[in-house]
Amino acid sequence: MLKLAVLCSIDSWGGLEMNTLRLCKWLHERGNEIVFLGKPDSRLMSEVQKTGIQTLEFTQKQKHLNINASKRLAKLLEQHQIEQLLIAHYYQFYTGILSKSFSKNPLKVVYWQQMQMTSQKKDPYHGFFYKRLDAWITPLEYLRQQLLQSTNISQSKIKIIPLCIEVAPFVEASKMPKAVLKKKFRLQENDFVLGCIGRLDPIKGQECILQAVKILADKAPDMKVLLVGEETYGHEGYLGYLKNLIQKLDLEDKVIFHPFVENTAAAFRALDVFVMSSLAESFGMVTIEALATATPVIGTDSGGTPDLLAQGKIGLLTPPKDAQALAEAVFKLYQDAALRNKMAQEAQKNVLDKYTHTLQCEGFEAVFKAISQK
Repeated sequence: MLKLAVLCSIDSWGGLEMNTLRLCKWLHERGNEIVFLGKPDSRLMSEVQKTGIQTLEFTQKQKHLNINASKRLAKLLEQHQIEQLLIAHYYQFYTGILSKSFSKNPLKVVYWQQMQMTSQKKDPYHGFFYKRLDAWITPLEYLRQQLLQSTNISQSKIKIIPLCIEVAPFVEASKMPKAVLKKKFRLQENDFVLGCIGRLDPIKGQECILQAVKILADKAPDMKVLLVGEETYGHEGYLGYLKNLIQKLDLEDKVIFHPFVENTAAAFRALDVFVMSSLAESFGMVTIEALATATPVIGTDSGGTPDLLAQGKIGLLTPPKDAQALAEAVFKLYQDAALRNKMAQEAQKNVLDKYTHTLQCEGFEAVFKAISQK
Protein backbone atom coordinates (compact mmCIF):
# COMPACT_ATOMS: atom_id res chain seq x y z
CA MET A 1 0.00 0.00 0.00
CA LEU A 2 1.08 3.57 -0.67
CA LYS A 3 1.88 6.29 1.80
CA LEU A 4 1.43 9.28 -0.46
CA ALA A 5 1.18 13.05 -0.14
CA VAL A 6 -1.00 14.77 -2.76
CA LEU A 7 -0.18 18.46 -3.27
CA CYS A 8 -2.79 20.81 -4.77
CA SER A 9 -2.69 24.17 -2.97
CA ILE A 10 -5.04 26.46 -4.90
CA ASP A 11 -8.28 28.40 -4.41
CA SER A 12 -10.12 27.41 -7.59
CA TRP A 13 -12.79 24.74 -7.93
CA GLY A 14 -13.20 23.06 -11.28
CA GLY A 15 -12.49 19.86 -13.18
CA LEU A 16 -8.86 19.55 -12.07
CA GLU A 17 -9.77 19.96 -8.42
CA MET A 18 -12.67 17.51 -8.68
CA ASN A 19 -10.40 14.93 -10.32
CA THR A 20 -7.87 15.41 -7.52
CA LEU A 21 -10.54 14.95 -4.87
CA ARG A 22 -11.81 11.78 -6.54
CA LEU A 23 -8.36 10.26 -6.87
CA CYS A 24 -7.56 10.93 -3.20
CA LYS A 25 -10.86 9.38 -2.18
CA TRP A 26 -10.48 6.31 -4.38
CA LEU A 27 -6.88 5.61 -3.31
CA HIS A 28 -7.89 6.07 0.33
CA GLU A 29 -10.79 3.63 -0.05
CA ARG A 30 -8.36 1.03 -1.45
CA GLY A 31 -6.39 1.11 1.80
CA ASN A 32 -3.63 3.53 0.78
CA GLU A 33 -2.49 6.14 3.32
CA ILE A 34 -3.18 9.48 1.65
CA VAL A 35 -2.21 12.85 3.09
CA PHE A 36 -3.55 15.90 1.25
CA LEU A 37 -1.56 19.15 1.24
CA GLY A 38 -3.69 22.14 0.35
CA LYS A 39 -4.64 25.72 0.94
CA PRO A 40 -6.63 26.39 4.11
CA ASP A 41 -10.21 27.58 3.57
CA SER A 42 -10.16 26.45 -0.08
CA ARG A 43 -13.11 24.48 -1.47
CA LEU A 44 -10.83 21.56 -2.32
CA MET A 45 -9.39 21.38 1.21
CA SER A 46 -12.91 21.42 2.64
CA GLU A 47 -14.11 18.65 0.32
CA VAL A 48 -11.10 16.44 1.07
CA GLN A 49 -11.65 16.86 4.82
CA LYS A 50 -15.19 15.50 4.41
CA THR A 51 -13.73 12.18 3.22
CA GLY A 52 -11.78 11.60 6.43
CA ILE A 53 -8.43 11.86 4.65
CA GLN A 54 -5.67 13.54 6.69
CA THR A 55 -5.00 17.10 5.51
CA LEU A 56 -2.04 19.43 6.06
CA GLU A 57 -1.93 23.14 5.28
CA PHE A 58 0.58 24.29 2.70
CA THR A 59 0.71 27.54 0.74
CA GLN A 60 3.21 29.37 -1.46
CA LYS A 61 3.18 32.83 -3.00
CA GLN A 62 5.83 32.39 -5.68
CA LYS A 63 5.82 29.79 -8.46
CA HIS A 64 9.49 29.70 -9.51
CA LEU A 65 12.58 29.08 -7.34
CA ASN A 66 10.67 29.43 -4.10
CA ILE A 67 13.43 28.19 -1.80
CA ASN A 68 11.57 28.90 1.42
CA ALA A 69 8.44 27.06 0.27
CA SER A 70 10.56 24.11 -0.93
CA LYS A 71 12.26 23.87 2.46
CA ARG A 72 8.92 24.07 4.27
CA LEU A 73 7.48 21.35 2.07
CA ALA A 74 10.49 19.07 2.60
CA LYS A 75 10.29 19.54 6.36
CA LEU A 76 6.53 18.90 6.40
CA LEU A 77 6.97 15.63 4.52
CA GLU A 78 9.81 14.56 6.81
CA GLN A 79 7.73 15.25 9.93
CA HIS A 80 5.00 12.94 8.65
CA GLN A 81 7.45 10.35 7.31
CA ILE A 82 6.24 10.68 3.73
CA GLU A 83 8.66 9.78 0.95
CA GLN A 84 6.33 9.95 -2.07
CA LEU A 85 4.73 13.12 -3.42
CA LEU A 86 2.15 13.60 -6.17
CA ILE A 87 1.92 17.17 -7.54
CA ALA A 88 -1.59 17.74 -8.91
CA HIS A 89 -1.27 21.37 -10.05
CA TYR A 90 1.51 22.94 -12.11
CA TYR A 91 1.77 25.96 -9.81
CA GLN A 92 3.48 23.69 -7.26
CA PHE A 93 5.58 21.82 -9.85
CA TYR A 94 8.86 23.65 -9.25
CA THR A 95 8.49 23.82 -5.48
CA GLY A 96 7.63 20.13 -5.29
CA ILE A 97 10.66 19.03 -7.26
CA LEU A 98 13.00 21.46 -5.54
CA SER A 99 11.91 20.07 -2.17
CA LYS A 100 13.89 16.92 -3.04
CA SER A 101 17.07 18.94 -2.67
CA PHE A 102 16.17 19.88 0.91
CA SER A 103 14.78 16.55 2.05
CA LYS A 104 16.79 14.32 4.38
CA ASN A 105 14.83 11.37 3.03
CA PRO A 106 14.97 9.90 -0.52
CA LEU A 107 11.84 11.72 -1.71
CA LYS A 108 10.14 10.52 -4.92
CA VAL A 109 8.15 13.14 -6.84
CA VAL A 110 5.56 12.58 -9.58
CA TYR A 111 3.67 15.24 -11.55
CA TRP A 112 0.10 14.55 -12.67
CA GLN A 113 -0.75 16.49 -15.83
CA GLN A 114 -4.40 17.33 -16.53
CA MET A 115 -4.00 20.34 -18.85
CA GLN A 116 -2.30 20.88 -22.20
CA MET A 117 1.32 21.98 -22.52
CA THR A 118 0.98 25.41 -24.14
CA SER A 119 4.60 26.54 -24.64
CA GLN A 120 8.07 25.25 -25.45
CA LYS A 121 10.08 24.27 -22.35
CA LYS A 122 13.29 22.77 -23.70
CA ASP A 123 15.60 25.32 -22.05
CA PRO A 124 18.19 24.36 -19.38
CA TYR A 125 16.06 25.80 -16.58
CA HIS A 126 13.17 23.41 -17.22
CA GLY A 127 15.60 20.63 -18.05
CA PHE A 128 16.98 20.93 -14.50
CA PHE A 129 13.53 20.12 -13.06
CA TYR A 130 12.55 17.43 -15.58
CA LYS A 131 15.78 15.56 -14.85
CA ARG A 132 14.93 15.42 -11.13
CA LEU A 133 11.32 14.38 -11.65
CA ASP A 134 10.71 10.66 -11.06
CA ALA A 135 7.64 10.30 -13.29
CA TRP A 136 5.14 12.39 -15.26
CA ILE A 137 1.57 11.04 -15.53
CA THR A 138 -0.54 12.22 -18.46
CA PRO A 139 -4.05 11.04 -19.42
CA LEU A 140 -3.87 10.69 -23.20
CA GLU A 141 -1.49 9.79 -26.02
CA TYR A 142 -1.97 13.16 -27.71
CA LEU A 143 -0.80 14.89 -24.51
CA ARG A 144 2.21 12.58 -24.37
CA GLN A 145 3.14 13.54 -27.94
CA GLN A 146 2.65 17.21 -27.11
CA LEU A 147 4.90 16.78 -24.09
CA LEU A 148 7.66 15.13 -26.12
CA GLN A 149 7.54 17.98 -28.66
CA SER A 150 7.55 20.73 -26.03
CA THR A 151 10.06 19.42 -23.48
CA ASN A 152 13.20 17.34 -23.16
CA ILE A 153 11.74 15.06 -20.52
CA SER A 154 12.79 11.42 -20.89
CA GLN A 155 10.21 9.23 -22.62
CA SER A 156 10.73 6.56 -19.98
CA LYS A 157 9.39 8.90 -17.28
CA ILE A 158 6.07 9.57 -19.08
CA LYS A 159 3.21 7.28 -18.10
CA ILE A 160 -0.27 7.36 -19.65
CA ILE A 161 -3.09 6.86 -17.13
CA PRO A 162 -6.52 8.10 -18.30
CA LEU A 163 -8.77 10.16 -16.06
CA CYS A 164 -11.60 7.89 -14.99
CA ILE A 165 -15.01 7.78 -13.35
CA GLU A 166 -17.04 5.55 -11.09
CA VAL A 167 -19.07 3.99 -13.87
CA ALA A 168 -21.87 2.37 -11.83
CA PRO A 169 -24.14 5.46 -11.46
CA PHE A 170 -23.88 6.19 -15.19
CA VAL A 171 -24.51 2.60 -16.26
CA GLU A 172 -27.52 2.46 -13.93
CA ALA A 173 -28.83 5.73 -15.38
CA SER A 174 -28.55 4.27 -18.88
CA LYS A 175 -31.22 1.72 -17.90
CA MET A 176 -33.73 4.35 -16.75
CA PRO A 177 -36.66 5.39 -18.99
CA LYS A 178 -35.50 8.38 -21.02
CA ALA A 179 -38.99 9.90 -21.03
CA VAL A 180 -39.06 10.12 -17.22
CA LEU A 181 -35.75 11.97 -17.11
CA LYS A 182 -36.72 14.31 -19.93
CA LYS A 183 -39.71 15.38 -17.89
CA LYS A 184 -37.42 16.35 -14.98
CA PHE A 185 -35.77 18.90 -17.28
CA ARG A 186 -39.05 20.34 -18.64
CA LEU A 187 -38.78 18.40 -21.88
CA GLN A 188 -41.41 16.38 -23.72
CA GLU A 189 -41.10 12.65 -24.40
CA ASN A 190 -41.05 13.17 -28.18
CA ASP A 191 -38.47 15.97 -28.13
CA PHE A 192 -35.16 15.15 -29.80
CA VAL A 193 -32.74 16.64 -27.30
CA LEU A 194 -29.22 17.89 -27.91
CA GLY A 195 -27.33 18.86 -24.81
CA CYS A 196 -24.14 20.08 -23.26
CA ILE A 197 -23.36 19.66 -19.57
CA GLY A 198 -20.64 21.84 -18.11
CA ARG A 199 -19.54 25.43 -17.59
CA LEU A 200 -21.15 28.14 -19.69
CA ASP A 201 -18.03 29.70 -21.16
CA PRO A 202 -16.95 30.94 -24.63
CA ILE A 203 -14.23 28.27 -24.76
CA LYS A 204 -16.92 25.61 -24.34
CA GLY A 205 -18.58 26.78 -27.55
CA GLN A 206 -22.26 26.36 -26.64
CA GLU A 207 -23.17 29.04 -29.17
CA CYS A 208 -22.22 26.65 -31.98
CA ILE A 209 -24.93 24.23 -30.80
CA LEU A 210 -27.52 26.99 -31.03
CA GLN A 211 -26.38 27.95 -34.52
CA ALA A 212 -26.58 24.31 -35.65
CA VAL A 213 -30.12 23.96 -34.29
CA LYS A 214 -31.12 27.08 -36.21
CA ILE A 215 -29.78 25.53 -39.41
CA LEU A 216 -31.91 22.42 -38.73
CA ALA A 217 -35.05 24.28 -37.62
CA ASP A 218 -37.10 23.32 -40.69
CA LYS A 219 -35.73 19.77 -41.01
CA ALA A 220 -36.08 18.88 -37.33
CA PRO A 221 -38.91 20.89 -35.75
CA ASP A 222 -38.96 18.63 -32.65
CA MET A 223 -35.31 19.35 -31.78
CA LYS A 224 -34.55 20.96 -28.41
CA VAL A 225 -31.38 22.04 -26.60
CA LEU A 226 -30.64 21.44 -22.91
CA LEU A 227 -27.72 23.39 -21.44
CA VAL A 228 -26.86 22.33 -17.89
CA GLY A 229 -24.31 24.30 -15.88
CA GLU A 230 -23.28 27.65 -14.48
CA GLU A 231 -21.16 30.49 -15.83
CA THR A 232 -17.45 30.43 -15.09
CA TYR A 233 -17.03 32.18 -11.74
CA GLY A 234 -15.43 35.59 -12.18
CA HIS A 235 -16.01 35.60 -15.95
CA GLU A 236 -19.76 36.12 -16.13
CA GLY A 237 -21.45 37.46 -19.26
CA TYR A 238 -21.61 34.45 -21.57
CA LEU A 239 -25.08 33.43 -20.35
CA GLY A 240 -26.38 36.85 -21.33
CA TYR A 241 -24.67 36.51 -24.70
CA LEU A 242 -26.29 33.11 -25.28
CA LYS A 243 -29.74 34.42 -24.33
CA ASN A 244 -29.36 37.33 -26.76
CA LEU A 245 -28.25 34.89 -29.47
CA ILE A 246 -31.28 32.69 -28.79
CA GLN A 247 -33.55 35.68 -29.24
CA LYS A 248 -31.75 36.73 -32.41
CA LEU A 249 -32.05 33.21 -33.86
CA ASP A 250 -35.70 32.93 -32.78
CA LEU A 251 -35.01 29.82 -30.67
CA GLU A 252 -36.77 30.85 -27.45
CA ASP A 253 -39.05 27.79 -27.51
CA LYS A 254 -36.19 25.39 -28.27
CA VAL A 255 -33.60 26.04 -25.55
CA ILE A 256 -33.72 25.18 -21.86
CA PHE A 257 -31.10 26.33 -19.35
CA HIS A 258 -30.75 24.34 -16.14
CA PRO A 259 -28.42 24.98 -13.19
CA PHE A 260 -25.65 22.54 -12.32
CA VAL A 261 -26.98 19.23 -10.97
CA GLU A 262 -25.23 16.78 -8.67
CA ASN A 263 -26.81 13.83 -10.46
CA THR A 264 -25.25 14.44 -13.86
CA ALA A 265 -25.98 10.85 -14.90
CA ALA A 266 -29.69 11.67 -15.03
CA ALA A 267 -28.98 14.75 -17.16
CA PHE A 268 -26.91 12.76 -19.65
CA ARG A 269 -29.63 10.11 -19.89
CA ALA A 270 -32.22 12.80 -20.71
CA LEU A 271 -30.28 13.65 -23.88
CA ASP A 272 -30.60 11.98 -27.27
CA VAL A 273 -27.20 13.34 -28.31
CA PHE A 274 -24.46 14.92 -26.19
CA VAL A 275 -22.40 17.63 -27.90
CA MET A 276 -18.88 18.36 -26.71
CA SER A 277 -18.58 21.74 -28.41
CA SER A 278 -15.37 22.99 -26.73
CA LEU A 279 -12.82 24.74 -28.92
CA ALA A 280 -10.13 22.48 -27.42
CA GLU A 281 -10.65 20.21 -24.41
CA SER A 282 -7.59 18.62 -22.79
CA PHE A 283 -9.56 15.58 -21.70
CA GLY A 284 -13.27 16.24 -21.14
CA MET A 285 -14.63 14.19 -18.24
CA VAL A 286 -18.17 14.97 -19.38
CA THR A 287 -17.45 13.15 -22.63
CA ILE A 288 -16.58 10.00 -20.69
CA GLU A 289 -19.67 10.42 -18.52
CA ALA A 290 -21.91 10.78 -21.59
CA LEU A 291 -20.40 7.66 -23.16
CA ALA A 292 -20.93 5.77 -19.89
CA THR A 293 -24.67 6.55 -19.96
CA ALA A 294 -24.85 5.17 -23.51
CA THR A 295 -25.57 8.61 -24.93
CA PRO A 296 -24.30 9.19 -28.50
CA VAL A 297 -21.60 11.87 -28.62
CA ILE A 298 -20.58 14.47 -31.18
CA GLY A 299 -17.28 16.13 -30.28
CA THR A 300 -14.91 18.68 -31.72
CA ASP A 301 -11.93 17.37 -33.64
CA SER A 302 -9.41 19.06 -31.35
CA GLY A 303 -7.65 18.56 -28.03
CA GLY A 304 -8.18 15.21 -26.36
CA THR A 305 -11.70 14.58 -27.68
CA PRO A 306 -10.60 12.60 -30.79
CA ASP A 307 -8.69 10.19 -28.53
CA LEU A 308 -11.71 9.77 -26.26
CA LEU A 309 -13.93 9.05 -29.26
CA ALA A 310 -11.39 6.58 -30.70
CA GLN A 311 -10.72 8.90 -33.65
CA GLY A 312 -14.39 8.89 -34.60
CA LYS A 313 -15.09 5.17 -34.15
CA ILE A 314 -17.39 5.57 -31.13
CA GLY A 315 -18.59 9.14 -31.73
CA LEU A 316 -18.77 11.73 -34.49
CA LEU A 317 -16.17 14.48 -34.86
CA THR A 318 -16.62 17.97 -36.33
CA PRO A 319 -14.29 21.00 -36.57
CA PRO A 320 -14.55 23.54 -33.72
CA LYS A 321 -16.86 26.53 -34.31
CA ASP A 322 -18.26 24.95 -37.50
CA ALA A 323 -22.03 25.14 -37.09
CA GLN A 324 -22.74 23.72 -40.54
CA ALA A 325 -20.61 20.62 -39.94
CA LEU A 326 -22.19 20.18 -36.52
CA ALA A 327 -25.68 20.49 -38.02
CA GLU A 328 -24.85 17.78 -40.57
CA ALA A 329 -23.55 15.43 -37.87
CA VAL A 330 -26.60 16.07 -35.68
CA PHE A 331 -28.98 15.45 -38.58
CA LYS A 332 -27.20 12.19 -39.39
CA LEU A 333 -27.96 10.92 -35.90
CA TYR A 334 -31.42 12.49 -35.87
CA GLN A 335 -32.40 10.46 -38.94
CA ASP A 336 -30.84 7.14 -37.88
CA ALA A 337 -31.99 5.64 -34.58
CA ALA A 338 -30.13 2.40 -35.32
CA LEU A 339 -26.85 4.31 -35.70
CA ARG A 340 -27.48 6.14 -32.44
CA ASN A 341 -28.06 2.88 -30.62
CA LYS A 342 -25.00 1.22 -32.16
CA MET A 343 -22.76 4.15 -31.22
CA ALA A 344 -24.17 4.27 -27.71
CA GLN A 345 -23.56 0.60 -26.98
CA GLU A 346 -20.03 0.61 -28.40
CA ALA A 347 -19.20 3.77 -26.48
CA GLN A 348 -20.41 2.41 -23.15
CA LYS A 349 -18.38 -0.77 -23.65
CA ASN A 350 -15.29 1.34 -24.39
CA VAL A 351 -15.70 3.21 -21.09
CA LEU A 352 -16.09 -0.03 -19.14
CA ASP A 353 -12.90 -1.35 -20.74
CA LYS A 354 -10.73 1.76 -20.30
CA TYR A 355 -12.10 4.39 -17.93
CA THR A 356 -13.15 2.78 -14.66
CA HIS A 357 -11.74 4.33 -11.48
CA THR A 358 -10.27 0.98 -10.43
CA LEU A 359 -8.00 1.03 -13.48
CA GLN A 360 -6.88 4.58 -12.70
CA CYS A 361 -6.00 3.66 -9.12
CA GLU A 362 -4.10 0.57 -10.23
CA GLY A 363 -2.14 2.70 -12.67
CA PHE A 364 -1.09 5.23 -10.03
CA GLU A 365 -0.19 2.49 -7.57
CA ALA A 366 1.97 0.78 -10.19
CA VAL A 367 3.84 4.01 -10.99
CA PHE A 368 4.70 4.71 -7.35
CA LYS A 369 5.65 1.09 -6.70
CA ALA A 370 8.01 1.14 -9.67
CA ILE A 371 9.80 4.39 -8.74
CA SER A 372 10.12 3.35 -5.09
CA GLN A 373 12.20 0.38 -6.18
CA LYS A 374 14.71 2.49 -8.12
